[in-house]
Formats: sequence, C-alpha cells, structure tokens
Amino acid sequence: AKMTNTSDYAFLPGQSNIYLDGSYVGEAQLDLVPPGGEEWIWLGIDQGVTVERKLLTEEDGTSGFFGGNKKRTFSYAFEIENNKRKPIELVLWDQLPIPQNEKIKVDLIEPGKTSDSFKVNDEKFVEWIVNLSAGEKRTIPYKFSVTWPEDMQVSGL
Repeated sequence: AKMTNTSDYAFLPGQSNIYLDGSYVGEAQLDLVPPGGEEWIWLGIDQGVTVERKLLTEEDGTSGFFGGNKKRTFSYAFEIENNKRKPIELVLWDQLPIPQNEKIKVDLIEPGKTSDSFKVNDEKFVEWIVNLSAGEKRTIPYKFSVTWPEDMQVSGL
C-alpha cells in the first residue's frame, strides 16, 4: 500500500499499527515519513485480488546485419482480477533482466513507451498503475528481448 502522511507531524521509524477506513489491517515497519511524505508499506497478500504472470512465448533468433548476435524474446501476460465489490487501484511491479556485461542488451518491446500508468525506473523495475472496477478482469501484455554476441555464453535467462 502507498501511504501519505497528511498530518502536521513526522511519523517516526518503527513498528506501526495500520488502519484502513477505521478497521485494523495489520502491522508494518515504517521509515521516517515527514509531513506530506509518502511511504510504501507491505501489508501482505490481498486475497480479494488475483495476479498471475504467464509466459506466453520464448523465441530464439539472431540480430545484427550479418547475424552476429543471438537474441531471445520473452512474451508474458499478467492476468489480473479484482474480486472485490468496489473499484481498486492496483500497482503491479516486475523487473527487466539486468545484464552483468555491457555487451548484453535488454530492450523493452511492450508496452513500448512510458506514460502516467506505466514507468521504468533506473533499477529496471517496471510499474503499471491499473484501475479495476469491481469484478473486472484484465490482461496486461509484457514483452522484452535480450541480445548478446554469439561467441558469449549467457546463463540465467
């Protein structure tokens, strides 16, 4: 959950009891949150929402003018469903592979560009913000490729 400190006082670091709409929902460890500051807190799995990441295809190929590079393209689909009786805003995170060698390139294919509802940060975490109505199901496509020189061994893909 993303929390905003709307009070005039800082929230001190430590264990905190968390309430939502007046109901106790659990405990969370907080960092110092100044007035107006925001904090992400882990509250566990929300049983009213289902998210499944499915590998659709994994294709091998080559790239470059003379085929000097190997390329593997991964296509995924996130299947999400709001099983609640009210609309929700879901924040979905994943991470692109992070190469340990500068000769290995990772390219995001889909979604193709960032927007208000899709971002990629410097650590290659991808973030979707999805608004779902009560009972709504949605599929979100996610596709990227990894390219490396053909004379290089690559593991962990």
